[in-house]
Order: sequence, then C-alpha cells, then structure tokens
Amino acid sequence: MRTRSLFPARARLLAERVFRGLLGPGRDGRRRLYELINHHREHRFEQSYRDPALLAPLCEVLDAYERCDLDALMLALRSVGGGAERKDHAAGAIELYRCAYELAAAVGDPEAAVEAARSSGRALRRRAEWEEADRWYETALAVSRSAGLGRLAARSLAGLGLVRRERGNLPAARERFEEALVEARAGGDADTLASIHHDLMGLEQLSGELPAALRHGWRALNTYRSAEARTRCMAGMAGVLIDLGDWKAAEDACALVLNESKELYYRVYALDGLAYVCALTGDEDGFDSWTRRSDAEGWERGPASAKAEILCFRGLGFQALGRIDDAERWLERAVAFADQHGFSRILFRAEAALEALRADRPAVDARGAAAPPEVRDGLRAMRRAAALSGA
Repeated sequence: MRTRSLFPARARLLAERVFRGLLGPGRDGRRRLYELINHHREHRFEQSYRDPALLAPLCEVLDAYERCDLDALMLALRSVGGGAERKDHAAGAIELYRCAYELAAAVGDPEAAVEAARSSGRALRRRAEWEEADRWYETALAVSRSAGLGRLAARSLAGLGLVRRERGNLPAARERFEEALVEARAGGDADTLASIHHDLMGLEQLSGELPAALRHGWRALNTYRSAEARTRCMAGMAGVLIDLGDWKAAEDACALVLNESKELYYRVYALDGLAYVCALTGDEDGFDSWTRRSDAEGWERGPASAKAEILCFRGLGFQALGRIDDAERWLERAVAFADQHGFSRILFRAEAALEALRADRPAVDARGAAAPPEVRDGLRAMRRAAALSGA
C-alpha cells in the first residue's frame, strides 16, 4: 500500500469535491454523505438511500481517504465512475474519471492516470463528444508511451481508432488499429490482444468484409479472460451475423448478451437485435414484443451511440415487415440523429435504407448466408450451456 505521511492538499480537495458531487447540491450534503456511509458500514445496504449499490464503493472511497491510501482512493474513484457509467450517469462518470486522473497526476502514478484518461475517452465517445474523447485518448497514449506502458499504449491507440471508426474515417481507424496490434503483440497481454481483434471485427464489418470480421470476433471471444469483455464481444458478433444473414446464429448471440450483460448499452442493443431478427424472418409479433421490452428498458435515455443504432434497427425492422410509414418515420429520425451527433456509419446506412424504401427496393438481402460452422455451433453450445446453468 502506498501512502503519504502528509495527505496532499490537492488530493484532499479532489476527494471532498467528489463526495459533495455524488450527493448533489445542498449545504448539508457532505455531512449527510458521511452519515450514510458510516451507517452503511454498520448495517450494509440501506434501502432508504436513492442508490444503495453505490454505498459500497463510496465506503471504499471514504476509507481510502481517511487512511491516506492514495492507490486505494484512485481505484475506488474509478470503481464509482464505472458504476455510474453502467447506469448511464455519463456526466457523473466523466467527472469521477477526471478526478481520478488529476489525483494520479498529482501523485505521479502514470498507470492510474492512463486508466482514468482512457475511461474518460470511452465515456465521451459513447456520448459522441468526439473532440473531447480524442483529447483524453491522446493524453492516455502520451502518458503510457512516456512511462513505457506498452499494453496501455495499445489500448489507447485502439480508443483513437474507435473514434475514427465511429465517425466513418475507416482508413484512419485501420491505421490506428494496426499500430495497436503491433503494440499488443509485443506486450504479450492476452486481453489487450483480444480487444484489438474485437475492434478489428467492427472495422471489417463496416468495410463489408464479414467473414474476416467473424474471424477477428471469434478469436477475440476465445482469447478474452474477462466474462464482461466476452459479452461485449458477443454483442459485436451479433451485429456481424445480422449483416451476414445468419439469423439463427445472430439470435443466439443476442440472447447470450441479454442474459449476461447488466449494462444498459448492451441490453438494449441485444433487445433491438432480437427484434430486428424477428422482422427479417417475418415474425411481426416477436418484433413488437422485443421492441416493447427495449422501450421499457429505457433505450432513449441510453448512450447516444446505442440510440443511433436502435433508431436505425427499428426503421429497418419496420421496412422488412412492410410497415412503410413506420419505417420512413424511424429512418428519418435515425438520419437526423446520426447527422446531428456525427455517427457517419449509421448515417450512411439509414440514408441508404431510406433511398431503398422510396425506390421500393429491399434494404437488405433476405437470402442470408451461414456463419462458419465453428462460430454457429459454438454460439449454439454456449446458449444451451447458459440455459442449463440458469444464466
């Protein structure tokens, strides 16, 4: 444990600002927070608090602060930020990550600084705040390279590639991902290597190279050691399988994501993916059922990137079912939203679908194609195993 005999004044100010911010405005906020956390220490999760699940990490923040344990404090700040991001409190998460970064910089911990900067970049990218996301990823890359942290340099390069990919600049994205792959192979870290293959899956999908995308995705899925990372990769593979036209394999992937993910972004993506598969196979009742579940889950308050995807999915689903007025309305919303937020990939797809709709052409090839046997059979086996385990 790394501590400081004199807790830095800057660290004290940062921690106190976090405490006040987590409870919101009010002059008694800090005193009330201390009371709540101390009560939690004695009685554990207190249902009267507005979000009991946040009290455990808040305890860790306060405990670390009181012990002057800087490493634990930085880790706890990122933990609270991650919890806020998973609940789609993106603005609060970004502030927590920024505090973690400033604290890491103040005490000279480059690894903690890079992790906090990357977390900020990810949260901002999901909000389509491209310039700020780029700035935080560049900061993470600069710090990781100056400190000789090759694994984190690879992940920071991949973050920069994701920003470019989401904005539709595929050549620039590929350049960043290839740089990241070189760094990841040199570092020898399995999860980092898996994450780059995961990102390359998305790039190949956008380039129309669907078999190559599935090869990258399957390699990533079988290389990741983290169950959470595997679930996120599965969501990406579901999108590739939908584009390929293997509806059954896509359904298996979406169902696995829905069963295993607690993140709003991936849950609503899976729900609308299942709805879209129903539409493509002519199951109108199934489509309506899954979209109602997605609406109840609250997709409209989710991250901007998920909202853009779902607006497009809905329009394409209505189009596949022949509900032309609904399709046009949702695709027009998708075009407007994607254009406003700079989601070039979704913009191109929604515009092409609108053009096909108005020319009375199908937006997708209904014939479909089969995924490689190892992917199709592997996903089916995973879904059966999940069902047997009660997941």
